[in-house]
Amino acid sequence: MLKENTCNFKFDVYGSIIDFSTNNDILMNEIRKDFGKYQTFGDDIPDGKVTIIETERDLPLKIPKYAIREVVLQTETDSAIFSINDLRYLEEKGRRILKIDFKKNEIIGYFKPPCEISMFLRFSLKWLMIKILEKKGISFIHGSGVEKDDISFFFVGPSGFGKTYILVTMLQEGYNLITDDTILFGDGKALPFHIRSSTHDMINKFPILKEGLNKKSTNLLGGGWLIDFGDIFNVAKREVRPSKLFYVYVWNAEETKIESIPKKEMLSRLFHIYQIELGNTLWSNRDKEEVMKTIFPNYSEFVKLADCYKAYAGSNTRDFIKNIQTT
Repeated sequence: MLKENTCNFKFDVYGSIIDFSTNNDILMNEIRKDFGKYQTFGDDIPDGKVTIIETERDLPLKIPKYAIREVVLQTETDSAIFSINDLRYLEEKGRRILKIDFKKNEIIGYFKPPCEISMFLRFSLKWLMIKILEKKGISFIHGSGVEKDDISFFFVGPSGFGKTYILVTMLQEGYNLITDDTILFGDGKALPFHIRSSTHDMINKFPILKEGLNKKSTNLLGGGWLIDFGDIFNVAKREVRPSKLFYVYVWNAEETKIESIPKKEMLSRLFHIYQIELGNTLWSNRDKEEVMKTIFPNYSEFVKLADCYKAYAGSNTRDFIKNIQTT
């Protein structure tokens, strides 16, 4: 029997206030596991709103007439993304439909069980937060970061390039976690922020991650876990200025090699990563030129403040740590 009423949960990340509501207890619990540490009970008007409703009836939201189909998704069911004016729709026929209103920063969605929606939703919530923060002068850089003794290290690269592997390696050395994959940067400083991290098959390589298997962790259907690294490692408590920035690769060798690269090259790489990440969201192709202009000052400042390198990370973690610390 489905709940008729929705429950609300409001969180605040550096002034990006989002009100989330759903009638699905499992979904609410998953979102609280990620954003619960940022919950707010203030009376401030939210910058964004997300409402996701589970229903056993026909999905009440429909694709509008004359909406343009932009993307056909490679799924087992008939799925596509449509756009009309300032609205974008994601439809998986008979299973789920979501509408995003760009002007209102609002997402409304309906789904029918047993459709799995929590992973997509946590990703969309994070990006709604990012888009709100961009308007407030705080930019997103896809990467991880640690700090210790006033020295900060940031690791960037597209998904799958080894940022989490490198992050855990540094955390085991006593560094403090700044972020797992979402660098927030504004006014010349990186702002501590993290939600749960996807470990994939890393628990076998890093047994310490088993300490994160608790009530907040979630077993992923495709393998691995969502774990809050803040339950295992020390977390940075304050804003930090970037010291060193590494574009990372994990290669098939034991040793690690570090190469200095020009700041202009690093800046170009950061923009490329942003475009890749944005392309996987409901905000893809949305005011792209204006977005690049918006993030340019912070990206330029980040690169200006940090020494920039390429890091080819090998399997010998001691050699990796030594090379990173001595750059």
